[in-house]
Amino acid sequence: MAGRSSMRLDGYAQRISENAAPNTKNKSFSVTAELVVPEDGAKGVIATQGGAFGGWGLYAKEEVLKYCYNFIGLERAYVEAEQPLQPGERQVRIEFKYDGGGIGKGADLVLFVEGKQVGEGRTERSIPYLISLDETLDVGTDAGTPVTDDYPARGNEFNGKINWVQVDLEPDDYSHMIDTDHLAHVRLVKQ
Repeated sequence: MAGRSSMRLDGYAQRISENAAPNTKNKSFSVTAELVVPEDGAKGVIATQGGAFGGWGLYAKEEVLKYCYNFIGLERAYVEAEQPLQPGERQVRIEFKYDGGGIGKGADLVLFVEGKQVGEGRTERSIPYLISLDETLDVGTDAGTPVTDDYPARGNEFNGKINWVQVDLEPDDYSHMIDTDHLAHVRLVKQ
């Protein structure tokens, strides 16, 4: 992912390690998916990264689109759509709007269906350094431990069709990595 700000996965994918996936830490990002929702209603995992001890998941529970941000297993922030996902081809998106100004800061969470905002929430803290050593990015299922208790550890596959999922990263100026006084010191030492 070095130098890239976007990753698109067509169909289903499993076990993409964190160092091969988009770096969603300490910055704003979005996850967009094009789905085919079955007539009997949507359920299951659309996309997830991480697991029970930290990460995020976009999924449907009882026909309703949801997003969970799991801060290292200590706090879970949820966003839920106001209405069930209607059958047919649908585009869904979660926007993680990072506060900035340092590492591990909070973010606004905004959920969309067909480009229309359907839910919002907030996490006051986010994972600053490493989501997990052994959990991965998955599309269509959560192959490791579940990010949330809203779906089981096994049998959590999305019951419709996933045409594609795309993770987009907002531009990053890396100001969260070093404060200005330390940056000035580094510049003086390099001269």
